[in-house]
Amino acid sequence: MRPQLPSAQPPPDLAEAFHRDGFVLVPGVFAPAELAELAEHVFHLREPPREELDRLGVEGWHLHDRASLAELTPAQLVLSERLLRLHLFDERARGLMLDDRLFALVRALWPGEPLAVHTLYFPKPPGGRGMALHTDTAYLPVEPAEVVGCFVAVDDTDGDNGALEVVRGSHRLPLPGRHAIPT
Repeated sequence: MRPQLPSAQPPPDLAEAFHRDGFVLVPGVFAPAELAELAEHVFHLREPPREELDRLGVEGWHLHDRASLAELTPAQLVLSERLLRLHLFDERARGLMLDDRLFALVRALWPGEPLAVHTLYFPKPPGGRGMALHTDTAYLPVEPAEVVGCFVAVDDTDGDNGALEVVRGSHRLPLPGRHAIPT
């Protein structure tokens, strides 16, 4: 049995804080043991077969000719960027994407039923690559721009291993242009 949100309801000021600041932090949605097990599971996921990637028209996971993150050397792991579209190939990742606890939080933001569209995993060893300041609506353009990313940290994070940083109120700024960043 999965643990539920403490009150089975999103915090009362969730929507107000989200729409005001552009983000909201909700600790304790998942139990630490769940997150540790999920991280271990993803770290050992095998790259999908080339035929499956081609059939779906998606790229592989850039694992430096290894089968999983667990097989990468520390130097290769630092160069790894992200595993995209895990939900297409892994039932566990799909289950997290569709987890009722996340959906309950998203339902508190807007009327209507949420539509989950994407999963990814960022391996973030100390010294690894990060992501430049961006807005998710530049990559998932919808109208109206009712997009929310549910970032689930499976490890403790800090400035050395890529803690997520957000800019309060940046959701009200014009969309920045997309451009490549240097490594």
